[in-house]
Amino acid sequence: MRYTTTNYADTADIGITGVAGTPVTGASVLIDQRTTRAYFAEQDGAGGVTITAELQVDGVQAERDVSMVALIGMTAIESVTVTLKYLTAEVDTQTISRSTPVQQNYAVAAFDSVGADEVVIEFDVGDGTQFSVGYLYIGELSEELTIADGALTYAVEATDPRNITRAGTPLRSDGYLFAVLDMTIVEETFSTLRDRIVEIAEAGFATPRLWYFDEDCIMTGEAVYGILDSDSLQLDPRYFRKATEAKAVVTLGIRETF
Repeated sequence: MRYTTTNYADTADIGITGVAGTPVTGASVLIDQRTTRAYFAEQDGAGGVTITAELQVDGVQAERDVSMVALIGMTAIESVTVTLKYLTAEVDTQTISRSTPVQQNYAVAAFDSVGADEVVIEFDVGDGTQFSVGYLYIGELSEELTIADGALTYAVEATDPRNITRAGTPLRSDGYLFAVLDMTIVEETFSTLRDRIVEIAEAGFATPRLWYFDEDCIMTGEAVYGILDSDSLQLDPRYFRKATEAKAVVTLGIRETF
């Protein structure tokens, strides 16, 4: 498992073509981490929609290493083609489909750290069709965090509270579903694992990020957009002999967000 780090889209020059008139919202909402605040527009009937992101460093278009491009919180979009370019030449491309594991939806393209200065995202929703995109991520992935065998749990939770009246009838309210994951990371030396945890904590426990499962497991190829479900991470050292650095494990809890 790896997780997203810096979003190059935050500083990219983003252009969108193939939309009719003036969109309901500007392109800036694509980098709002609240995926329910979405870019909303209508296809103009002349062809597909294209989102172009020119990657920048200090305000100048420049090459960046791209490991993942992802769209989150989409409506009316089923298939997306992601093309990475450098100096206008195509260096890699993928066509990906939307997935909806619970209720949040994703279109995720993972690359082998490709150098690119431009990302082109294309999709077709049909002439005159309205669509939306909640969040755009373009960037790198962290080093691998290896999950221990049998140490991953997956729960589906709801915001609909379970309240019972005195008459014995349940009270229902509008709600939504989200995934909650717990996983234990395999043993590493205490200092190595501590460095990893400090890096995650410095970025913020409540900072939403994509957690991407690229290992061979039951969730291979899936991503979860979520925050850590606690404001602390506990390292559990294993037995060690004198003058030998302890091994340690840590359990991460991830709560899917919107």
